Amino acid sequence: MPAAESNADFAEAERLKGLGNEHYAKGEYDSAHRLYSEALEKNPNNAVYYANRAAALLGLKKNFEAVYDCRKAIEIDPKYAKAWGRMGKASQAMGVWDTSLTAFQKALDLLPKDNLSKAERTAQVEYAQGIAKAKAMRSEARTAATYHGPTDVEVGRMPWDKAAALTAKMTALCPKPSCVFILNYASEDLRNAYACMADAKIVPHPELGAEAYTASPQLMKFLSNSVLTDERAFHVLGPGIPTFQAKLEKAVAFENGVLRGWIDNGGPAFIKKEALKRLGAESWQTVRPAITVTVRAWIFYAFFRANLNGENKLALEMYANALEILEWGRKTFPDVPKEDRGIIYEDSFVRGVQRLYLDAMREVCIFLLVLSNALLELIIPSQDMAQFGPKSKFKYANLMTMAQDMIATVEAELPEFAAKPQHLLFQWGHWYAYWLYPRASALANLGWCFLEQGKKRANGDPVKIQNYHTAAEYYLQATQGFPEDDEKYIVYLRKHLDCLFAAKKPLKDTIPICRRIREALPGVLEIWNHNPGTGTWLRGVLEEMTRFERENSEMVAAGKLTMDSFAKHGTRLC
Repeated sequence: MPAAESNADFAEAERLKGLGNEHYAKGEYDSAHRLYSEALEKNPNNAVYYANRAAALLGLKKNFEAVYDCRKAIEIDPKYAKAWGRMGKASQAMGVWDTSLTAFQKALDLLPKDNLSKAERTAQVEYAQGIAKAKAMRSEARTAATYHGPTDVEVGRMPWDKAAALTAKMTALCPKPSCVFILNYASEDLRNAYACMADAKIVPHPELGAEAYTASPQLMKFLSNSVLTDERAFHVLGPGIPTFQAKLEKAVAFENGVLRGWIDNGGPAFIKKEALKRLGAESWQTVRPAITVTVRAWIFYAFFRANLNGENKLALEMYANALEILEWGRKTFPDVPKEDRGIIYEDSFVRGVQRLYLDAMREVCIFLLVLSNALLELIIPSQDMAQFGPKSKFKYANLMTMAQDMIATVEAELPEFAAKPQHLLFQWGHWYAYWLYPRASALANLGWCFLEQGKKRANGDPVKIQNYHTAAEYYLQATQGFPEDDEKYIVYLRKHLDCLFAAKKPLKDTIPICRRIREALPGVLEIWNHNPGTGTWLRGVLEEMTRFERENSEMVAAGKLTMDSFAKHGTRLC
């Protein structure tokens, strides 16, 4: 580029940045983002432009994309304190506490040691507070994480092992539904994923004078399919998480490179732009794998990071980004055949992602609800605290809307399955994964919303009891979507019972539910008894239901109670 042209571009970039700053100061973050992006087109190697665009993204609450822009700024200028500080802020907003701590510390270290300006003193306080927040929250988040690592897995006794052993028995009982079929389906994809990792090789590359990694570029397909089918089947075997992560990172980097994906290149806005640009010069045969590997990687990493480190807010944003790309693709390419654009835009696939997104949304809410006020004040801006405190009026509208939409789409498709052979349908893991379980999960999430809203109402408020009744009905409907040998059948039937107790329903309503739970539990424990997450809890529920039913039935028989009596339950409302 001639020097005069280059200087003109740089001058125009500065003008655009100045306009962006004006819009940013007014809180017009969309306009600021657009102008900073235009500045970067004129001068793509300016760290300030990337850091400023990251600030606009923070204002838009697009933290995942803000982190990418901060990284670009830091690559250009590793000593740019503002870029490190904004990375700390974006990471903190997603609950990625290790990265937040490191970034804030780096930002603090890069500030001058003395003669600080007013802006630098303000930044110093902000970075120090960020470090304190990250340290306080890191252990809290990790206690919320749940995953099956090598120390948790009792080989031959885990639910996926039991499912494989019981397949012949449950097949003979079809069309009775069983969770063994969905567990088998998820486990097969996980085995294929581990086979991809095992078959990977590091080979000499004479031309480069170094070693090269080579593998089958299908890992993200198998890993994402496994967690979309049934994330409970995911587990790590062998040496442990560090070894698995190291292999995973190499495999994903290789696959992303081979398929020319955008896993580490930014968020939905960037990918939409680049995909359309490529489609102008290439075909779906090359663009489809690039989009697919990116979306699938986001889905798997969202699940993995949430369950490994309790980073549910990060997971929420990554699922939202995946859903944004899927919705965009469906609207932008409605007439492109499935074999060209790929299966990720199909209703069933989108539902699978929505199910994980709903669960992540609920987990974020639960995490915030159980934190002490002191910890909440560390991570929630003071102007937003009213949403999350003990007298919260937290809005469940987004969660409820998506849950209702999921239920509606499944129910619209159910008639086409009515004519299919039921014994084959109930042996098809795909049926459970993308129709039955998403609908049931959506119903359970609606139950949770009404239950939480009921708990926030004052005693004596009639709306409180109505909320409990509504929650009880949703939980009961949710159980109908799970086979009776699935742990979730017990989880949601027990939640239904909690709501009945909260609504002070009589024994004629509660004892039959206790009996249903007690009678179903032996079949559930046959599969889930050694599951680290729920095995102990399930056994406790069996004892609890047996005792409640026996004691109250004896009191009815003795004339001390009637079936119209309300018997208080001993446990706290879940």
